[in-house]
Amino acid sequence: MVYNKRGFSLLELIVSIGILSTTIVGLVSFIVFLNQTNKNQEATIFATYLAKEGLEVTTYLRDNNFLNNRNYSNNIYKSNNKEFILIFNNGEWSVDFGKSNETIESCCTNSSGNCIVYKTDKYYTQSRTVLSNPTNYCRLITVSDEGDYLNITSEVLFNKDTTKQSIIKLTKQVYDWKDN
Repeated sequence: MVYNKRGFSLLELIVSIGILSTTIVGLVSFIVFLNQTNKNQEATIFATYLAKEGLEVTTYLRDNNFLNNRNYSNNIYKSNNKEFILIFNNGEWSVDFGKSNETIESCCTNSSGNCIVYKTDKYYTQSRTVLSNPTNYCRLITVSDEGDYLNITSEVLFNKDTTKQSIIKLTKQVYDWKDN
């Protein structure tokens, strides 16, 4: 076997640069893909948190009604308006009923920002008026009276990436356990 002591030929150098370039491009593409997947998962987890919070706050409001000797559906359900947003202000949750038959899509695209979740210094809240620091999340709570219980649906619309919107939808039944 004859060895060339002059080093690499030009062809060997071009092939090795090509292999190295392909490997680097592949690794960078994989890292970009992982980063985008991570951002999508973070958005989905936070949207799920907001939807779950909507259900839990509604349950809190029901329990607060019991503690204050009010009907369990007081300020949670109105027969003429079944959709609302949740407002957290001065350490208290309140319900703000909007337009009747509102959908998550319609209230998110509304220029007044009806369902948009805003970030304040210490917490997230919603408002019927536009606030500073809007997030990419919209939340709408819908309540229907099923006779023995209220069916609560918490929907959160969010941008999973720059081209696709997603909706997280959670449902819970809230019973009048004090009356039973």
